[in-house]
Amino acid sequence: MLMSPRKARLVLDLVRGRYVDDAVAILKAVPNRAARVVEKLVNSAAANAEANLHISRDSLKIKGAFADQGPSLKRIQPRAMGRAYRILKRTSHITVIVEEAEPRPTVRRLAKTVTRAEARGRRRRGEEETQAGQKRGRAARAVEQAAPQAEEAAAVEQTVAGATEPEQTAQADGAPAAGSVETEGAGEAGAGEPAGEGEAKSEDRGDS
Repeated sequence: MLMSPRKARLVLDLVRGRYVDDAVAILKAVPNRAARVVEKLVNSAAANAEANLHISRDSLKIKGAFADQGPSLKRIQPRAMGRAYRILKRTSHITVIVEEAEPRPTVRRLAKTVTRAEARGRRRRGEEETQAGQKRGRAARAVEQAAPQAEEAAAVEQTVAGATEPEQTAQADGAPAAGSVETEGAGEAGAGEPAGEGEAKSEDRGDS
């Protein structure tokens, strides 16, 4: 084909990997001159597959599309003073390969796909909500199980505090009483000592 491979590759990149009908629709909207040639090649490849392999056009997909360098035509452009500029008219070999794939999705199939996606999303959200509910339930059960233990601990603390207060009160009341008893005992002992000494002195005087 009398066209450079670079110009052809720009168009081939648009249709590679697409279904045949989609590729033809795209090529019809492309203004490049190479699009007209590529469109003819795509239609020819699809016709060959339908006629020779009996494959439906709806299930044909462009597997490969590439352009290779062909021979260049040498031309010259006359210039001043007898000179000539070289002109290279490049050519390319364009190849389009089609393969059988799943039929192109229709509107009904697209609707089913969307419905399935929505169903998967709802199912996923339901699972997430269920997991969140289970987590909340486990947390509530843990709080309920911890509540009696906290109450028992509080009751034990109150019991210990109640048993400690009387002991502290008794100690506070008993300390002064012991001191008074000791003081009184000391006083009696002091009073008795002089009396004993007096009796001893009187006996000594009687003896004398």
